[in-house]
Amino acid sequence: MAKTGRPNFAYILQGTWRGASHKFQITGNTTGSALGAGDAQDFMEGSLSPFALSFAPFMATEATEVIGTRYYNGTSSAPVFEADYDPGAPPAALVPTCTGFSATDADGLPLEVCVMLEARVGTSSKGKPVFCRKYLRGAPRNGIAEGGGWSFSSTAAASASTMGDGSWYNSITYASPKGATADSNGWSALVEPGNHQIPRGKKRKTSSSSGSQSSLLNSLLTAIAGGATGTALEKIIAAAGEGL
Repeated sequence: MAKTGRPNFAYILQGTWRGASHKFQITGNTTGSALGAGDAQDFMEGSLSPFALSFAPFMATEATEVIGTRYYNGTSSAPVFEADYDPGAPPAALVPTCTGFSATDADGLPLEVCVMLEARVGTSSKGKPVFCRKYLRGAPRNGIAEGGGWSFSSTAAASASTMGDGSWYNSITYASPKGATADSNGWSALVEPGNHQIPRGKKRKTSSSSGSQSSLLNSLLTAIAGGATGTALEKIIAAAGEGL
């Protein structure tokens, strides 16, 4: 993201996918006027940052890590603020906390399995509701509760609501690509696990390990859809050995 017409941000993260290190991003447009460099740094790295308030609570502490941040004013391709961090050394506010879960395993599920934050942002021309969603990778490995839903803690709802309730630095909120914001119901965290494709980047030679991990993911998603319990999912993961 960069020249979207409105201020926008990107967190660059690193995790493990198919046995290898993999980079991906969490991006978003925002409300309000573009920030200067100093305020942009506070917005991206501080205790009131989108990551600290809205994203970190839904990520296992060792599943992913932030290795870079970018903030753009929406009209220029050059970032107003940018920073890169050594692995294991991001600012304290950019470390996953997993506080949105009652189960806090440090290890994460495969990156395709996502927590979905959702808000209704309007109505289509045909009168149907229009939703905005944010997909968050790196949920804890034991984060599935009885019945197949996420084992959210009592703070999960409050963490999701910070996407649009003015809690972010300078009362900024998340906006859709067209600038729409959440209605009066605000943002929520969906109990059902989501599945979101990993950006593949350059095509790589297929390996037997990638195939086995793809099979593991399919097994997990099938089990979740069937209402498998956390114990059953743990058995599937354990049977895969070191596949994660």
